[in-house]
Amino acid sequence: MEEKDDYGPAMTACTPMERAFVMALLMQGDSINYTEAALTADYGKTYGSARELGHRVVRKKRIRDAIREEAEVRMQAAPVLLVNGLLTVAKDRTHKDHVKAMLAIMNRIGMHEIQETIVHHKHELSYKELVDELKQISQRIDVPLPDWMNKAVDAEFAEVPRLDKPIEDQTGLEDLL
Repeated sequence: MEEKDDYGPAMTACTPMERAFVMALLMQGDSINYTEAALTADYGKTYGSARELGHRVVRKKRIRDAIREEAEVRMQAAPVLLVNGLLTVAKDRTHKDHVKAMLAIMNRIGMHEIQETIVHHKHELSYKELVDELKQISQRIDVPLPDWMNKAVDAEFAEVPRLDKPIEDQTGLEDLL
């Protein structure tokens, strides 16, 4: 005997016969046959009358609400089925997806795959072009550039090698002393 407390509000609003129809419909699996559900729920004595009554019953809003409510209950139980399926594949070392299943389980228990991405940026702008671009951005967002940026100049330079000992007898360096 069914307990009304086992059902949600939509199923509770249905008659026992309507609940039987909803459950028969959901038990069919991946095919939907209103006539078979109606016969299972004792709607009609013949195939023809069950066919007509099955299509009539499923058009009632409370029946559609009950179908949705029971389908949601089933979907909430689906994780058990999914986890069991995943564990079955993970246990079978000969299964083609054995490694994928193992990785999926590891990922779900907090042992995530570590992925590293290294990005290298190379700017091909000269200093002046870079400052000009920064000026445009600062005007667009209404944030002034620091003063030193407005005074900066782009200049050529050459690297001078470091000397380990003092230079002797060199002319032209007097202004440095």
